[in-house]
Amino acid sequence: MVTAEQDPPQELCLKLRAAADRLLAGTPLHSSGKLTILDLAEEAQVKRWLLTHKYPTTLMAKIAERDEALATRDAALGVTALNPPPQRTASAGRGHRPLPRGRR
Repeated sequence: MVTAEQDPPQELCLKLRAAADRLLAGTPLHSSGKLTILDLAEEAQVKRWLLTHKYPTTLMAKIAERDEALATRDAALGVTALNPPPQRTASAGRGHRPLPRGRR
């Protein structure tokens, strides 16, 4: 029997937000600091299955909502990304040099 996913408790959302902020800042308290689901769960001190099985789509939707709100705010303020992705040009090639011919 498939049941509809419930909204996660507010306490869980707050724990995850605080844990994610610590991981992104590089100041973990309860985990190794890797940016993985396992370390996020350890950092928030919650069971991993809550993230991967019980509330997966609801939590992802909340994250996407927050990201969209931050992007809208940043656009309104004229803020750009700190490290924009490098621009690739078609004429740049792959950047390989030919191998030297003397020794093989």
